Formats: sequence, structure tokens, C-alpha cells
Amino acid sequence: DKKKRYIIFTRYLEGNTDQQGFFISFNRSKGKQTSWSVPQKIKSLPYGWNTYINNDEKLFLYSNGDDIIAVPLEKIEHEISKMRKAVIRVK
Repeated sequence: DKKKRYIIFTRYLEGNTDQQGFFISFNRSKGKQTSWSVPQKIKSLPYGWNTYINNDEKLFLYSNGDDIIAVPLEKIEHEISKMRKAVIRVK
């Protein structure tokens, strides 16, 4: 996101479905330097690529190769929030 609280990216490791899909990593640092957490898979999203969060931070956009898919960010925020809390506890 714009505040560098997290980054969402696509990962695809051939033959390993646990390592295929969208992943999120959280910035554990409060300063200018970033310190990213171990990436976690966002299980509620299917595989896709070209991730983008729109300017008003309400839509998560990605491509499935044929179409551009728009998912309301609120649909995945609960899962993201749970993952963020787990990272903070481990920190």
C-alpha cells in the first residue's frame, strides 16, 4: 500500500501449489528502512498476476491472463488483518 505497511505480490514455484498465488509481506519497521516479514499466502485469492490497489484503496486489481479482476479490498482485509496480527505477535 502507499504507506508501505505491506506489499502484495505473485509467486509461482513450479510443482509446488503452496508457493503459487498472491502473497503478502508486512513492513515490520517504523523508520525509513523497511524490514519485511516472511511472505504469507493469501488463500482467499486465486492465482493471478499484475497486482494493483486502486488510488482510493478500495479495490484489489489483478489479471488472470484473460481479464482484469477487481476484488473489493474489504473482502480480503479480514484475512490480511489476521496475518498482520500474527506477524506483530512474532516480532
